[in-house]
Amino acid sequence: MNERLITERQVKTGDGEVLVLHYFLLTECLRGKKEFGIGITEQSNGYTAYAPALHTDIQRVYDLIIKLANGAVTPVGLSDVLADVLADWT
Repeated sequence: MNERLITERQVKTGDGEVLVLHYFLLTECLRGKKEFGIGITEQSNGYTAYAPALHTDIQRVYDLIIKLANGAVTPVGLSDVLADVLADWT
C-alpha cells in the first residue's frame, strides 16, 4: 500500500490543544486494478486510521479526503463518518 500526503490541517480543541492532522490518499493494486482509500494521522499522539480500498475512482476518494479535512475529521472519527458517507455511495 502506498501513501501520498494530500493535505494537513491544524485544529484547536475545546481545551486549547492544537491537533495537526495529516490526510493521505492510499493506493493499492487488488485483483489486478488500482483501488484507493484514505488515511488520517494525528501528529502529536500518532493515532492513525486507515480505510483502504474504498473505491476505484481516484477523484471520488480525493474529493472525500478534502471534505474530511475541511471538517477536521480525526482518526478516531473516521469510521463513523465513513459509515454515513459510504451508505450513499452506490
